[in-house]
Amino acid sequence: LETITKRVRDQKITRTAIIIIGDVIKPKSYEYSRLYDKTYSHMFRKAKTKPKA
Repeated sequence: LETITKRVRDQKITRTAIIIIGDVIKPKSYEYSRLYDKTYSHMFRKAKTKPKA
């Protein structure tokens, strides 16, 4: 991060930029979000049970 200002200027980035820092691209481990999992309840949706096989 020491050189981020120079690197952004060198690339002529003058508008919005997303700078990703850390193990975001290739994490060592990753747990998927359950936000869209039908079996997960949250403020806007009550969970549905998985159908029995």
